[in-house]
Amino acid sequence: MLAIIERALGAPRKLSRVTVSIGPLSGVSPDSLSFCFAPIAIEAGFGSPELVFRRKGIMVECASCGGVEEMVEPGAQCSSCGSRDRSILSGMECTVESVEIEDREEAGR
Repeated sequence: MLAIIERALGAPRKLSRVTVSIGPLSGVSPDSLSFCFAPIAIEAGFGSPELVFRRKGIMVECASCGGVEEMVEPGAQCSSCGSRDRSILSGMECTVESVEIEDREEAGR
């Protein structure tokens, strides 16, 4: 994540907040990410930004009727036609949504 942020910014900068979206199928544990993020961010020159998580749902599309909906439980039927033939559209992501750069005036206080 920090490498992605550094590429976008051009160099490490002190950050105040990093917002990450995480889907339930991503395999990423927010607790584990929080635990390791802080010391690595400090060492890499990003300061101690707050890490904010936006949890995403699992969105599926029905192959029979084309309906799109959030899957509430694994293997659930399409609420429109009852089919179980559905494709996952989202829920596997772990994405840096935004970063907030620390204001230099604030940082000096």
